[in-house]
Amino acid sequence: MEFDYGVDQRLLSSNNGEVKQWPTTGSKVGLFDADTIPYLVGYTSSELEFLKFKNSKDPFKTDIWNDKKRHASSIINSTLEGTGCDAALFFLTNSEKNFRLNIGTLKKYKGQRIKEKPPFFHEIKHWIRDYHGARMSKMCEADDEISIEAWRRHKLFAEENGVDSLFTPAHRVANDFIILSQDKDLNIIPGLHNTVGKSGLDDVWVDRKGWLEPKYKESEINDYEYWPLFQGEEVDPRGLISFKVKNHDIFPLPYHELKEECNGWEKKLIWCKLNSKMHIQEQDKFLRGVHKGLGKFKRLSSGKKTTQTVSKLRGAGLMFFYAQLIMGDQVDNYGGIPGCGPKKAFDILDGACDEDELCQRVYKAYLGYYKTEEKARKYMTEMGQLAWMLTRRYELWKIPKQGESSFPSLG
Repeated sequence: MEFDYGVDQRLLSSNNGEVKQWPTTGSKVGLFDADTIPYLVGYTSSELEFLKFKNSKDPFKTDIWNDKKRHASSIINSTLEGTGCDAALFFLTNSEKNFRLNIGTLKKYKGQRIKEKPPFFHEIKHWIRDYHGARMSKMCEADDEISIEAWRRHKLFAEENGVDSLFTPAHRVANDFIILSQDKDLNIIPGLHNTVGKSGLDDVWVDRKGWLEPKYKESEINDYEYWPLFQGEEVDPRGLISFKVKNHDIFPLPYHELKEECNGWEKKLIWCKLNSKMHIQEQDKFLRGVHKGLGKFKRLSSGKKTTQTVSKLRGAGLMFFYAQLIMGDQVDNYGGIPGCGPKKAFDILDGACDEDELCQRVYKAYLGYYKTEEKARKYMTEMGQLAWMLTRRYELWKIPKQGESSFPSLG
């Protein structure tokens, strides 16, 4: 999970803190990831408040506790009303019982999490479970339970309207539920989505394939040039030439006609100059070893340059699921392919047409790192089982065969 523990200040100052129970059936039901609420309340509470609460003769009849319930209710009510819901189902995670805890072999799933919770965390969680009838997860997580419920509702829609009607514009209009969470993992699930604890955000419709949204960051890095060595002395390549094949003949071309934008491009060429006797002299070369025949260079700093990189990758649907298999998830403590981050994931998956192609590209990347098919399949499967949102009880994700889908067919 990756929660934004901040909450819209308009929710904190609103008059929408009525402690009320929401019906469970309606024309638009919010599938509410309630794991967020205890954190949102807890991280805006003080230890002094919590100490006064605990030392009270009857803590759950104090003004402090009533304020915490109103705070939680303000977030719940504003989220549901802001997304047009007239009913809600609440979901909570039983953290001690989670099948993923037994899957991670490279790292312990969520092993880096701080076990200490903020003030009022357990109290608010118990209140949501008891007062709002929240469903506790069974051997999985709240987001899995939400996914299972979402697919149950998709199946009912398909039975009434036909499989071909799923995730079409007509389905979006007729859809009777919305997934509400701050957890990015839930974006894998097709359907309508919005965020808990933020006001004024538009609903987002996710189809099966989904999309990737790279977030770019500009940064300043050192820039270098590579000057060729002639008898051990570096020479500025701007006054040199290199011989290139052009129209089946060999021509000497100057630096400015050869220059490329990529860093270190100079090392692709063997440079030449005229010596004192007006004879062409080639730069120094390696005479033995793995670099035999390649030119020798000296790296020189040429200042700074601005570069644009992918600092974060958001997304939805299968595109985002397969991106997680590559870049992993630091919050949930699984690593994907070592050395691969958001940029690599985007570069690998951008432009893929369907799940077959997504899967093939990811498998090829795993094979490139682990070298053997056995290890590539093993660790790709492990990452997939950690990242996948269950579509049915006790499901374990497997690498789909050609023409198959990770999502249920519902046919």
